Parts: sequence; C-alpha cells; structure tokens
Amino acid sequence: MGLTIGILAIPRNARSQWVSDSTTNTPVCALAGIQDSPAACSDGSEGAIVAWEDARGGSGFKVYAQRLDATGKPLWQKNGVALAPAGGISQRYPVIASDGQGGAYVVWQDWRNSASLGIDLYAQHITKDGVRAWDTLGQAVITQTADQTNPVITADGFGNAYVVWEDNNTLVQSQPDLGMNRLSPNSVAWGSTGVILTNESSKQRRPSICEDGTHGFYIAWDNDHTTPSSITAQHVDSLGHSLWTTPYGITIYQGASSQPTQPNAKNVNIRRDGNQLLLAWEVTNPSNLADGQDVYANRLLSNATKVYYSALQMTNNYQGNETTPLVFSDDSVESGSWPYAGLYVVFQSSFLGPHLGMVRMFADGVAQIPPLNGAIAQVSSNAYGMNGFRAVPCPPGSALVVWNDARLDSCIFAQRVDRLTKHYFPSATNYWGLPICARSSSKATQVTLAPRTNGGIAAWTDYRNGNADIYAQLIFKDGSLPIELSSFNVISPRSGEVDLSWETASEASCAGFEIQRRPIVNSADNTWTFIADYATNGSLCGAGTSNQSRHYAYVDRSAGSGVFEYRLIDISLSGEKHNHEAKLVSITEGSAVGGFAFGRCTPNPVQDGTSLPITLPTAAVLDLTISDMAGRIVAHPIAGALFAAGDHALTLPQSQLPSTSGMYLASLVAYDPTTGGMIWHTPRPLMIAVIR
Repeated sequence: MGLTIGILAIPRNARSQWVSDSTTNTPVCALAGIQDSPAACSDGSEGAIVAWEDARGGSGFKVYAQRLDATGKPLWQKNGVALAPAGGISQRYPVIASDGQGGAYVVWQDWRNSASLGIDLYAQHITKDGVRAWDTLGQAVITQTADQTNPVITADGFGNAYVVWEDNNTLVQSQPDLGMNRLSPNSVAWGSTGVILTNESSKQRRPSICEDGTHGFYIAWDNDHTTPSSITAQHVDSLGHSLWTTPYGITIYQGASSQPTQPNAKNVNIRRDGNQLLLAWEVTNPSNLADGQDVYANRLLSNATKVYYSALQMTNNYQGNETTPLVFSDDSVESGSWPYAGLYVVFQSSFLGPHLGMVRMFADGVAQIPPLNGAIAQVSSNAYGMNGFRAVPCPPGSALVVWNDARLDSCIFAQRVDRLTKHYFPSATNYWGLPICARSSSKATQVTLAPRTNGGIAAWTDYRNGNADIYAQLIFKDGSLPIELSSFNVISPRSGEVDLSWETASEASCAGFEIQRRPIVNSADNTWTFIADYATNGSLCGAGTSNQSRHYAYVDRSAGSGVFEYRLIDISLSGEKHNHEAKLVSITEGSAVGGFAFGRCTPNPVQDGTSLPITLPTAAVLDLTISDMAGRIVAHPIAGALFAAGDHALTLPQSQLPSTSGMYLASLVAYDPTTGGMIWHTPRPLMIAVIR
C-alpha cells in the first residue's frame, strides 16, 4: 500500500533561498530602527556569517550576528543574535573572523566605560549554532585608559583569531601606537590589557594583518616615526613574541627625505602567498604633484628578506591618485625567474572621476600589464563613480570585486577580473559590472564581501524600507546570480515512486538541474546519490537567462521503500553548482489499493497534451478533475465515463488542460456502474506542470 507525504513548498513571499533578481536580494535583518556597519566572513560551508550594529527599539546600538547557509537560509535566531545583550547600548563598528568551526569571533568598539576609560574593545565568540560561547556581557579585549579604536582581525587557521588596534593609552610614548590580543574559543587569551606591539614616538596607525600559516600572524602599518612616513612590518608568534629582530619591526619602504615634497607612504595591505608575504601601499609622488598618490608593492620572505631590493612601482606616473590598494598573487608559475609568481593590485583611482583599476606585475619585477605609463586597466567605470570597495581572491589569478556605485541613486555592483585584465561579467547590464543590488530606492552602501569556493557573498547597508537594514546576495564567479526558486515539491503518490516538481520565478545563466537523494536511516544522514541531471535527462535543462516563470517535474522510480531526502541543484552555464534546501519524503512499496492504480502522466511538463495510465480491477465510471494549487477545479476532462476492467491510457489533448502555465493537481474517482457508489479515489493528487 502506497504511503504518501504531503507537498512541501516554499511560498513565493517566504522563500529563504538566494534570489537572482538584483532588485530583491536576501534580507539579513530588516527590522525597524537602524542596522548598519556590516562585516562578513565565511562560515566554512559555502555560507557566511554577518555581524552589524543594531539600534532596534531606538535605544542605542548593540552588535548582532546572523549565519546564512549556502542556500541563503538564516540558521540562527530570526533577525540575528545579540552578541552582548547585557553589555550596554554603545556597541559600534564590528569586525569579524571565522573560528574555523562554522562560527566566528566578533570585535567591536564599546563605550560602556567611556566616562573613565574612553572607548574600549569587546568581543564575543559565537558558535556555528548561534550560541554565545562567552558571557552575555562579551569579554574585554582591551580596557585601558584613553581610546582604543579601529580594530582589524584575522583568523589564524587553527581555531583562534588575532586583533590589532590603534591605542591612545597615555602609558605609551605617543598616540596612537598599536596593541594586540589573541582570541581563543574559551577566552581572550592575553587578558583585558592586551599586549603593546609598538610604542615608538610619533604615530603608528592603519594596521593590516594576516595569518602566517603556523599559528601566528604578520602585520604591517603606517609609521610616522620616520620622516617621510614609512611602511613597517612585524611577524608575531602565538605567544605574542615579535620574531623579526628589530624591536619595532622592519622597514619595508621609506622614500628619500631629500625630496622637496615628502614621499609619504600609507594605507598598506598585506596577504600571505605560501611562504611569502605580499604587501602593497600608496606613496605620495614628490616629482609630480598633479599625479598625487601611486601604488607600490613588494614580496617578503618569512625571514624578513625582501624579494625585490627596490619596491615595485605599480602605478608610477599614472594620472590622478591611485589609493587604498588590495594585493593578490597572480598564481602564475614563471619558469626561470624568481620568485616564480607575480602579483597584482586592485585600487581606487581618481583620474577623470572615481573608479577602480588594477595592475599586474610579472615575477621578474619589470614587465607588467598594462605597461608602465599606459592607461589603467579599469575594473569599474569613472562614468558612474564609486566609493568603497572590497575584493576576495578567485584562484587561479583572478579576484571578485564589489563596490558602492553611484548609478541608480547608489547601488552595489560586482566584477571579476583576472591577471590578464579580462572582465568576466560582460553579460551584465553593461561592461562595467554585474548589478548586485540595483533597486533604485536602496541607497546601498558599506558593502562587505565574504569569500566562497565559487564566488562570494556580499552584504551591505540598505535603505529600501526607509531605515538602514542589512541585505545580502550570493555572487557566482562566472557572473551569474542563482535562480529564483518559487517552490520545490516532493510527493510519493504511488508505491515506489516519488514525484518532484519545482518552479523558478527567474533564471540567470542556468544550464539545468541535478537531482540527488539520500536515505535517512536511524536518524543518521547518509551520503547523497546522483539520480539525474540535465545531461542525462532533457526535461532537466534550464532556460539560460529568463525573467519568466518556468515549471519542471521529474519522477524517481529507483528509491525503493524508506525515508529519503531529495535535493535540487541548479547548474550554471560554466558548471557552477548551487544546492537548494532538501525535502523529506517517506515511500512504501506494495500493491496498488484494491487493484486500482493511477500512474504518472507522460509527458510532464505538458504543453500540447499528455496521457495518464490507469488500471481498473473492475469496470468503473470515472471522474477526472484538475485543480490549481489552491484547490479550485479548473478543468474536468472526464466526467461520468464508463471504462472496462483492465489497463487504459487517459489521453488529454491541449484543449482539455488548463489554459495558463502553472502547477496543477489531477484527481481520479471511480464509481460502481450499478449502484453509483464510490469504490476508489486517488490517495493523493497527481502533480502536472503545464507550459503555455
């Protein structure tokens, strides 16, 4: 006897999946009040954790966080988890790093002790399940006198994180200097006073940090102790010891003081590349004031040796100001030259209007793309203007970049650009980027970006609802956004069979779908099994790019009896895969009830007509009705027709089917020809997808 489970659907107004419509996006928190200053990191499972400052209730700011899984579904408490609910209402400007276990460390500036100590830093460790690992006050990272501000954070890759900040404590020689602390799963490891990293005279500020691959971290910063200002770096181990011999770090770059205009260096960015450290920074051009700032770079070995004796002049003499660089390895292997790989930088440029540019330097430290004194390779267009950007690597040799764009009254755009300056999103609205948030009223700003194996997850502050909210969007590295799935239904109306049907509201670069199944045995999840995909079954082919609603259906006859989960995967034209939320169904094998059987229709989806097989153990008068998803009868193809015992094919031409596209339910009732009494009916309706 067939056992069925009712339809499981995602209502159009309550879907949790990522959407492909750049005017819709996925809300992370859209409560009344202000949600602002988002920060994001990967959750290690193709999702992201987003933290933000939140003034819900209008009584000041607290820091909240939410985890979105790979499908865009929020996994924690609706509208986020308060990280320090008992810690007062002056928690601002969070930064975040993964804990390596699906959770995160979050650090923020905190005014709870401002009357006596100024601005302090507090933190919380939130686990993968949304549980605060520390107390409801959060734990102090630094509570010394004066202000401790502008923290930066990095995970060490072993379950811990490091925080560095600008410290104005009067006990040090000048302000600000740099302090640091280590966050471990159960505590702030170096106490609430932290450790002073530098206390040279003059100012040490704008630090950039990254893990070293061996439990410690690298740091570089702007150093005003020298004239002109320089870039300094240090290597710190897990105990807080400085590993490079000079007490305050080594000088990476300092311009010649004999210049009439000082070539000051600032805004350094660092990234580890194997056993080397990549650094890029900006320098004032002393010989051409109209040129302004230029970007320089170098590689550093783990023993503090510079790979290039002289810093690489990445943008020397390009017109305008080139500022705030982000540095990446080009992932190349150049045989016969040391260090066998080059690098490239993405930066903001002011020439002819604010936009983004990039330059690649080959491993020889001489050849570059574009050539020196040529035109900047543009990532975004100066015709639209931008302010603020983020980028993450997309190996090999490319980066995914997102920025706040001035078009449409401020929105979010993205581009992927590689070491040859190729743009990967030419199929977007225009050459200069893929619209991520293109809602004209959103006034989107403060975009942040979490890396993902096949792209990234952007989050930003959004004003589409009148107040500042937090929204997010998944971006595939091929330039596609995921399909917008309206419904996914799984039902077992017949013994040994499972009907799957789904509807897309829109599709972007969708090649087709894959179906997977796994058994649920003794409450344990087992491995997923491939059932079919668009390469093995033509009915699973996608629409490419479409803004029209489309309907799909598939019948699985290979499962046997038991309880199973089914998972739908959409596949982009470049092969990127996106998993959707799994659905549960129970199947029991056995004979049809009383010898009656009602099989699936062929073809399904239906366009010109279809056929439904039935088996009757005795002669019967049949009624076949077709209803919409709300239960309203929209067609009555068979009404009171007598059929003999045996197997039949109920042929339904186009004229007897609903006239509009959609998902419909077919129900069959059999009556005794002599008495008129009902002798059988379908235990569950049969799903039919109609395409017009």
